Amino acid sequence: MSAATDAGNDHAAWEGDAVARERIRTDLDCNMLVEAGAGSGKTTSLVGRMCSLVMRGEPVESIAAVTFTRKAANELSERFQNELEKHRAESEAGSEPWLRCERALRDIDRAFLGTIHSFCARILREHPLEISLDPNFAEVSENGWEELCRRFWNRWLERCKSNGDAMLAGLAGVGVDPQALYRSFTRVLQYMDVDFPLVETVLPETTACRGKLEALLARAREMMPKMQPEGGRDELMKLVKRLEYARRSDDWSDANILRNTGADHSDFLRCHAEPLGQRQYDEKRGEEPGG
Repeated sequence: MSAATDAGNDHAAWEGDAVARERIRTDLDCNMLVEAGAGSGKTTSLVGRMCSLVMRGEPVESIAAVTFTRKAANELSERFQNELEKHRAESEAGSEPWLRCERALRDIDRAFLGTIHSFCARILREHPLEISLDPNFAEVSENGWEELCRRFWNRWLERCKSNGDAMLAGLAGVGVDPQALYRSFTRVLQYMDVDFPLVETVLPETTACRGKLEALLARAREMMPKMQPEGGRDELMKLVKRLEYARRSDDWSDANILRNTGADHSDFLRCHAEPLGQRQYDEKRGEEPGG
């Protein structure tokens, strides 16, 4: 499709809904819901409606235009100011329309043109006593929200520990570190309208896992050089040494201790257990490892 054809279609679209656009600009005593695609002129129509309110004599401070992003709010404010300046330039100096535009431009900062978050904050600051809110509250940024959630979570855990909370005792009984539930906590906060059901389940059997882990650890120890390499041990060798120490110092027959040991090194074990197992398989077949 050619550019000329595109332009013709855009012009036809504007002509096709011209009545609706004119009603948005001039029908100021009713509420409207306008649905339209991106780039269809919603902001232009909104700015035109706001200017019509000013030209009718409405004080600019009584106008509120709410957007979702700061970028959109800044664009709306700039276009509103430009349109008021245009109306003032087209009006006779000293006339009533000219004076209304002049007053609106002088007090344009008193109109609310911003995001829904800042709009809600403004209402709360104007009526803090009604909801027992500190009027000096601050809005939390996206980065600050994560820090706030983490601080709340840590304080809540500390309070539960000091009070001997039964839930924490229950988590300890199944070998679950409460800090491991932080991501679940943030997910619940993100979807507070969703009901997250709790399902009871039996503890997993760890005997077979323990046997495989000990066998893998023994095989890894056999493959390690007797003396420390000249360049030092690599990360896998260090892991083997840490697991050997954990096996000697901890009771791996305790399922909770074994689960915690695996959780502490789960990422590294996933990365290296498969290559180590492949090496065992290759050696049994009499092949070079990785061949």
